[in-house]
Amino acid sequence: GSSLAFLYVNADVTHSSGTITVTTDVASNMLLFTTSLTLNNLIIDSGAVHKIWTEKTDGSNENTLTCAGYLTITDGTLGTKYSSQDVVNLTVTGPTIVGDGSAVADTATLTCNDSTIALGSGIAAWGLHVKEGGTFNGGTGAHNMSSLANDNDSASDITLTTGITRINHEHEANNYCVKLFAGGTFAHGGGTINIEPVGTYVASVTRIYGFYAANTANNITLNAAGQTLHQDTPLIHMAGDLTITAGTWNTADTGGSAKNLTVAGDCNVTGTITMNASVVEVGSLTINDNGTCNATSNTITIDSETSGYAYRNLETDGTGFVHNDGEVLFTFGGVTILDNDDTSSFYDLTVNSNNLDLYIYGNLIVANDFRIRDGDVAADGGGNMGTITVDGDFDIGDVGSATFNTLGGYRMAKAHEFGSITIAAGGEFGATSGVTALNGNFLNYGT
Repeated sequence: GSSLAFLYVNADVTHSSGTITVTTDVASNMLLFTTSLTLNNLIIDSGAVHKIWTEKTDGSNENTLTCAGYLTITDGTLGTKYSSQDVVNLTVTGPTIVGDGSAVADTATLTCNDSTIALGSGIAAWGLHVKEGGTFNGGTGAHNMSSLANDNDSASDITLTTGITRINHEHEANNYCVKLFAGGTFAHGGGTINIEPVGTYVASVTRIYGFYAANTANNITLNAAGQTLHQDTPLIHMAGDLTITAGTWNTADTGGSAKNLTVAGDCNVTGTITMNASVVEVGSLTINDNGTCNATSNTITIDSETSGYAYRNLETDGTGFVHNDGEVLFTFGGVTILDNDDTSSFYDLTVNSNNLDLYIYGNLIVANDFRIRDGDVAADGGGNMGTITVDGDFDIGDVGSATFNTLGGYRMAKAHEFGSITIAAGGEFGATSGVTALNGNFLNYGT
């Protein structure tokens, strides 16, 4: 029964660099009384459920099971908690493999509960490799691992912790810090993946692969000062935020081929994001002081907001947003703010959403064309509006009902300059109370 123990520890143990292989097909437990335990290698190959059980009578903190070598589960389950007992934390110095690479789903399982888990921190091999036949149940605790991989099969099943999974190295043979095949089964668990290298990634060609639409990530944070992470998936999806605290996220692979990026939440940049010619869709874009967005030469679509802002550029020296002749397209259907404290410019700027009320803070500089195809653009009414400079065409209302500088009864008061102005039948243009400079045609088919 479940009260049986395959390992009972109530004293110091010397592992002597050996291997313990559990083959019993009877559900049994590893009992750790008032002590933590360091083994060398541990193999579970039994077809049964084994849980780590701790009963502490000395008031100490949670016990820890450490494998100084590797942990391999090919058949059976290892769980870090027994019933209502305290959790046991798990540290594996070497690689952890779950699954034998050929078995049916759920043949081998590692269940983490709310334990603190460390798997192969900083090692050259995979920190965690969930092979075909393997299941990783991340639970709710804090996790730290060298790197993460699955197999390209639905019987390779990973659910990450609801907390933070820190990835601190890469698989040095192929330079992937994360490699998740689309054919595997993956759930983000509502947590965050923090990519925080220990030392320098190998040859600065570190890659991330995975997170297709069917196995999206939740939040990803890159905190890797002086280093670059290359995107190797044709399209990476995030259901939450992409936060670049330090280092560079590059949407091109190491060969220079641009990959696409979709972030449902905020793309928050304090380091650098380099978008190449990628198609990029974000909920909102925030560029902090010292941050740089090297924008795509294609299109950035902004379709939501964060804390009232769809776009916020807090850099002030002109380096926050580098347009690279691309387009920024707003499609959000609500009330939001475009805040440009920087002196950097957009190239093409397009507003195209019937339900969008876009209020502008700061100076707006457009190096090519500004189009309000559908929706409303106005001053914020709180004195935060700066000047507007559009070197190319300013087009209003060619798709639906579009207005400029008429919303909410507030009028812009600072200087505006346009290359030309075209007001289509569905458009309405409100001039600034300051000076409007026009360098080309003024065509009015609207209001």
